[in-house]
Amino acid sequence: SKAENALRRLHTAVVDVNELRVCLPSELTDILGERYPKVSERALRIRATLNDIFTREHEVSLARLKDMPKRDARKYLESLEGAPQFVTARVVLVSLGAHATPVDDRLLTRLLEDAVFEAGTTIEQAASLLERHVKATDGLEAHHAMLAWADSPTKGGRAKSSRASKKKTTKKAASSRSRSKRAAGK
Repeated sequence: SKAENALRRLHTAVVDVNELRVCLPSELTDILGERYPKVSERALRIRATLNDIFTREHEVSLARLKDMPKRDARKYLESLEGAPQFVTARVVLVSLGAHATPVDDRLLTRLLEDAVFEAGTTIEQAASLLERHVKATDGLEAHHAMLAWADSPTKGGRAKSSRASKKKTTKKAASSRSRSKRAAGK
């Protein structure tokens, strides 16, 4: 939900991706909001990646990747400055329909917590191992299932960051405040 809200704010703040490309990192930080996770790092990465695409393509477009062999398109994406493994793998999987396994910090944390991988496994290592075990035809479904699993409650019973748990917490806090006010005679 944070990513969807940030995308909405970006669409509202800029006319197109070229305008986004020329925004200063501080402007991107203001648009995304100070509370957005890793906002400074992500502002720098967005800008670096869009500028790298512009330098190579003379426009901010990846349209020509659809005509490239999948392996070459993946290498192109992986070579973009500022583009993390999760982003390149997700573009390869979702937009190009090629085999890839996007792994982010959240999914890696869950994989490590549940001892799917040994401590010290990197995102790149986890993605590579998962990619070898997930069939290309099952890639998109597996990706969605793993992200849902990463957001589900852990063994300790605590949800990672689901909307439902936030709503419950908000309702409990509001209810608690109401009880406190009634008890205080307000």
